[in-house]
Amino acid sequence: MKIIKKLNIDITKKKLYNYCEVIYLKKNKLGNKISYNIKRIMSEKGIIQKELAKKMNLTEVNMSAFFTRLENNGSSNVRTLSNIADALETELYLFFK
Repeated sequence: MKIIKKLNIDITKKKLYNYCEVIYLKKNKLGNKISYNIKRIMSEKGIIQKELAKKMNLTEVNMSAFFTRLENNGSSNVRTLSNIADALETELYLFFK
């Protein structure tokens, strides 16, 4: 609310709710969720993107492109996600939590 007041925007509570809901939906798309969970698991295991790429016999550029595509509403397939889960020594379902 402070930002809205600072900008002197006249907005009703309903419009604000709808606006926040749209932002929430954009931020919580499946690709973003999967990417976030993969990166969280990588962080917990102390693995950086470069190491994950090496474990999967990919280049850093390919690994980066995978995450970018996933986060921009791109798609992935179960085989790729399964390979990432294997490389991280974790269960595939954890990417969807």
